[in-house]
Amino acid sequence: MSHDHEIVIDMDRLMDDPQVLEKFHECASLMIQSSSAEQMQLGYRMLDVVDACMLQLQQDSAPE
Repeated sequence: MSHDHEIVIDMDRLMDDPQVLEKFHECASLMIQSSSAEQMQLGYRMLDVVDACMLQLQQDSAPE
């Protein structure tokens, strides 16, 4: 008997948490240090996303 399992992750909620962003940044940095070119590319793409999210958080929390 086979069961399909689905994991749903609310990325908006995750990306609003500075601690989660720090961990994603750390993970991306480790991926860039990988010996695999594919992992390096994914790491750089992940850094771009994390940096954009961090910038958005800073802008959202800045007083107007």
